[in-house]
Amino acid sequence: MSDTPSITDEQRTRLVTAMQVARIYFQNNLKDPAAQAYVQKRGLSKKDIFNFQIGYAPDAWDGLVKHYSHVSMKDAAHEAGLLKQRETKGSFDIFRGRLIFPIKNLDGDVVGFGGRQLEAQEGSPKYLNTSETPLFKKGELLYGLFENQREIATSREAVIVEGYLDVIAMHGAGVRTGLAPMGTALTPQQLKKITDLGVERVVFCFDGDAAGQRAAARTLETVMQHHVAGHGDGLEFRFLLLPDDHDPDSFIRQFGVDQFTTLKGGAQGLVEFIHKTCTRGLMWPRFMGKDGAPSLEDQAAYLANLRAFTDQAGPLLYAQLLIQAWRFAPTARPESTVITLPPPAELRELPFDRYEKYVELKHAQQAPGADRELLEVRIQSILTNSQAAPTWDLNTALAARWVIHDSQLQGAIAQKLAGIAVKTLGIPELVTIAKTILEKGTPTGALYEYAAAHGPLSPTEIKELRANWDSWMRRAIIQQGAEALHANPDSQNARQTIKAALGY
Repeated sequence: MSDTPSITDEQRTRLVTAMQVARIYFQNNLKDPAAQAYVQKRGLSKKDIFNFQIGYAPDAWDGLVKHYSHVSMKDAAHEAGLLKQRETKGSFDIFRGRLIFPIKNLDGDVVGFGGRQLEAQEGSPKYLNTSETPLFKKGELLYGLFENQREIATSREAVIVEGYLDVIAMHGAGVRTGLAPMGTALTPQQLKKITDLGVERVVFCFDGDAAGQRAAARTLETVMQHHVAGHGDGLEFRFLLLPDDHDPDSFIRQFGVDQFTTLKGGAQGLVEFIHKTCTRGLMWPRFMGKDGAPSLEDQAAYLANLRAFTDQAGPLLYAQLLIQAWRFAPTARPESTVITLPPPAELRELPFDRYEKYVELKHAQQAPGADRELLEVRIQSILTNSQAAPTWDLNTALAARWVIHDSQLQGAIAQKLAGIAVKTLGIPELVTIAKTILEKGTPTGALYEYAAAHGPLSPTEIKELRANWDSWMRRAIIQQGAEALHANPDSQNARQTIKAALGY
């Protein structure tokens, strides 16, 4: 809960109006020679200035004070964090001698400002933001969210950078998914605001210096808090550290947007970034055991570092981290040594050796055109049964829905399905359903539950199933023969079965 007081509609209107007056004042002063020289130095185009309504606060103590002609607006400006009362009589401007970046909420209202020094001054911060007010809560706002919200929602991607000028440079180069926190580490509230737009992929882009690495570490903490809150699984998080001495602004201007986009596409995934974080400070890979594996000391240190992440991870990330740990520390039984809290409830009864299948199916759900409902049934099957997950073919699932829901032809369909002899592609479960129907019983099992939940086939699906029937049976026969050949490489019968199905 925020410590800032609640705000009434009337108060909000007054504060927003005071902000708009200040925005106009700052924009009108951008013609100042000092501001123009800085704008040219930073390569800001007229379009950049227009899109982000960039302005300038003259280096004067009372320029904005004098700009407010009404006492009520001047009072609102005090409340909005634009002016401050002198110890003696009168007020003074908070922003002086700075390039000004209006900060907007999702509705486009200016709720605060960020000001950047034109020249470094001892004892004065490079960036100065509006202080916390009833209107401006920096832990809940992101620079560029209003300007880029449409492209972010369309692309389902957001790129989190460190500075206002980074957002502007990306926008000007056509990458209109950039966002920046208010000069601090990303907060859980800001991350939730991003994901509320329907974002599926978040790329964190940091400057290539020590400060950027520290910012990446703080952001990783926020991401893990997001997992603790139950929001992490299903989101793709990636981390990009730019080359030394570069931020997105300087990198794009020197190397171009195409190279920046290429780097962004190769950003490290969350599992890889956590792995890199957990290996920091180890002797590996300079020193390894005789078998080429990390030393036992490094394996132990790695697993100790990993506990901070497994204790916070949702089911998918938890499984991925343990698989990664097993690869790095194969002799240390990571499934038992990294656990200080019980696994996520979804994985509690799942044997460690089934984690890779769980991860495989979870990733398959994210593929374009994936049958997510069918995959979820398969996931639930391996969570409740340590045996292999059902390998239903799409046609198997269609046939199950057909026989269950077509009351007019059900008997004929069940008779046809009950006679199928092959034992692959989930067909045995389908045959059991058909035989149960012929025996006037009530079918059970995962395939039945899936088919019952998804309703009858459309005419197009019936047509598709009939057209694919022969190829479906052929694939089932080939797979059954391949499995038999794997079990007995000398089986001539299996070889002949495969050849016949292939038409040889």
